[in-house]
Amino acid sequence: MGLYYHNDQVIRQRLPKKILHTDGVIIDAYDIDNLYPQRMHQIKLKSPLVSSAVKVLTDFINGDGFENGEDVVNSDGMTVNDLLDLVTEDVAEFKGFAVMVDFNALGEAVEVQYLPFEFVRYGKPDINGRHSHVY
Repeated sequence: MGLYYHNDQVIRQRLPKKILHTDGVIIDAYDIDNLYPQRMHQIKLKSPLVSSAVKVLTDFINGDGFENGEDVVNSDGMTVNDLLDLVTEDVAEFKGFAVMVDFNALGEAVEVQYLPFEFVRYGKPDINGRHSHVY
């Protein structure tokens, strides 16, 4: 969250943290209307300069991919490197990413699904400031 300072005093918060109640779920909001990630994504889509900056950062974070990047991680045929491409773009654009890991009855990971980070919201943090629920 960005803060603006003047003479060591906080003038205002760039992204006020507001708790919203939607369908009985308490979440941390992104900005007042909870649409900050969507607005930033639209700016990226409309700006060639921002798009290229995100692309350069994505390529830097991604590097050469994984050594075993052709291993399939889900039933849709997505490979590890396909997942890495999507995740690194979200990290470059939103400074975060989300994946959903499916487990079998033995507790073994069997699939990894990509979730677009712009649609992810954190639940209310606990007393230690950790988010145990993601929506």
